[in-house]
Amino acid sequence: MGLRQAWPALFVQMGQVAGVPIVAGAGSRSIRRGDAVVGAIAVSGGVPAHDDMCADVGIAALAQ
Repeated sequence: MGLRQAWPALFVQMGQVAGVPIVAGAGSRSIRRGDAVVGAIAVSGGVPAHDDMCADVGIAALAQ
């Protein structure tokens, strides 16, 4: 099950706020500060597991 199917109401709200389609998938992560989402990172080009790993490394680097 994809993220859009798992949380349909969330994606409807994000689309209304952003005014553009929101695409979430492998290699995408939210950037959070406390409970607030302040941005996002997305990595693409490899197999999904590698995209996920690269996105996690990017998020970890921001935490330093």
